[in-house]
Amino acid sequence: MRIFLLSLTMAIAGAQAAPQANQGVISGRVTRLGGSEAVAGVEVTLMGPYVGSAMNAVVSNPLMAAEIADAMSLPQMPATTDSNGRFKFTGLAPGVYTAISQRDGYFGSSTPGGAAISRIVTSVVTLVAGQTIPEIQISMVRGGMISGQVRDPNGQLAPGLTVAAYQVTYRDGRAGLSPVISKTTDDRGEYRIFWLTPGEYYVAVTPPRPDTIARTQDRYAKTFHPQATDAQASSRLLVTDGAELVGTNIAIQNAAVKLSGEVISTLTGTTASATAAPTSNANFYLLPQDPNILAEFAITPFSNLNGSRGGGKFELRGVSPGLYDLIATMPDGRGRATPGRTRIAVGAQDLDNIKITIHPGVDVKVQVSLDGTPIPALVQTTSTGSTAAPLRPIIAGIGNSFTVVNGVTASAAAPNLRLALQPLEGIGFDFTAPVTVNGDSSGAFVFSNGAEARYTIQVKGLPANAFVADIRENGVSVYDSGFQVADQTPPPIELSIRSGGSTIRGIVRDANQNTVATARVVLVPQLSRRGNTALFKTVLSNRDGTFTLTSVPPGEYKLFAWYNVPPNASFNPEFLSKYDARGQTITVVPNTAVEQQLTAIPDEPAR
Repeated sequence: MRIFLLSLTMAIAGAQAAPQANQGVISGRVTRLGGSEAVAGVEVTLMGPYVGSAMNAVVSNPLMAAEIADAMSLPQMPATTDSNGRFKFTGLAPGVYTAISQRDGYFGSSTPGGAAISRIVTSVVTLVAGQTIPEIQISMVRGGMISGQVRDPNGQLAPGLTVAAYQVTYRDGRAGLSPVISKTTDDRGEYRIFWLTPGEYYVAVTPPRPDTIARTQDRYAKTFHPQATDAQASSRLLVTDGAELVGTNIAIQNAAVKLSGEVISTLTGTTASATAAPTSNANFYLLPQDPNILAEFAITPFSNLNGSRGGGKFELRGVSPGLYDLIATMPDGRGRATPGRTRIAVGAQDLDNIKITIHPGVDVKVQVSLDGTPIPALVQTTSTGSTAAPLRPIIAGIGNSFTVVNGVTASAAAPNLRLALQPLEGIGFDFTAPVTVNGDSSGAFVFSNGAEARYTIQVKGLPANAFVADIRENGVSVYDSGFQVADQTPPPIELSIRSGGSTIRGIVRDANQNTVATARVVLVPQLSRRGNTALFKTVLSNRDGTFTLTSVPPGEYKLFAWYNVPPNASFNPEFLSKYDARGQTITVVPNTAVEQQLTAIPDEPAR
């Protein structure tokens, strides 16, 4: 989310003689976006003047203006817009000021004519002695409202249920739903969700989770307006400036089912027992697996409603249709939560006799090379020559006091890398257990206690102009797809790092050829590799519109610049497809510098 920035440094030719000190004036007017209708009752706080390091800080990062003013104990002067939307501050000394404007239920536009996404509008004003500045013009929009009534599957009013407005958000290249505002239905089954920023929403009712007493409501499924259990089969609602969408009714569907089965554990301390045994202390989660379904990113545990829980038996109720990984977790002998999982397809009928086996974690070995030369795992050597515990991050402290596990002295030119075993769940929720890292006699990095999941290797701290060229398993590239860890130790993973990365420099301009500061510049790989988020690079343009991307691997790319883009949306193939024609195609070869001018893609205003 970006706060709209209006930066003013204006001088009027032929200004009158300089006034006395502290006689400066800053005034402005707040109107509805796209028109002249005044917005009264807006609270405007003037902060400043910023001087010295504070001035440099606010000019470099105006979005932190309030925090900078608080840290420097700068004066803060309040005002409220009148019936004409106007405000005025007088008796001001020359200097740099910020004016922060806000009113409940109103939002600021991130760009002229663009989407209104912020509850405050920040204006940066430079007041010069002897000069007059024009009135600040600030545009705001009024939030929208969605209201309706909820009925149960029998057509009866449904009071006391939670109704939420959701928007599409993005994580790790995947689209999903995140709640924005939720309300509870009243005694008439009615709800009213207000102060919504303009944009597109899904609205759904979530029944309460079942408890130990079975009820007919256990069959109630999460239902989207008007009567769909799948968001993409429901009606998407467009909220515009001040819109009131009434009659957005929801008919709850009887579609939830019951899951039952058994959890088997092979955990004994940190090794598998000779005989698998049922367990009764597991926690349960459902992880959506259908990439074509807009699921919630928030993962809520399910309670085991089996009365006795004896013999590892479980019963989960209130499960909506869909494709899931059913995950059970329990502590191992060291108290570490360890998962087991099984894939299930939930339809209209209850599922019985589900079995989930929880295995101890396995070792994942990673062999690293730089330009074809192996980089072994390093451990610290004591003065007596004995080997101390491995350092973390894994490759660290390159120097004379370190040797590799196999006795070869480390090169001073070796990189200071940091490796991590990164699960690819795609939801921002990690079900894997904590891992430990060691080096073995072959120089491989050994991640111990790797739980059942799909992974990649996350690499940080690469040398200048170096990049990850490939990640391979059994000679096959798994860089884009990831590699699977199950109950058996997988083959060693080969991580290849190459030098010779290139640099892309450029400048971002608008349609009128003015430079654009803080535009989001994104380098996107070719279409066939867009599932690998590690191949993307992103940066904000500088105050003068310039940008630099370094350590770019050779390949075919497209380069984009947005005024605003939803967080992580640029990693999502479907989102990118809407803008593909507006990207600049770039071919990158090793050890080169590429220059590129970009035109910023404007926001899409709510229609």
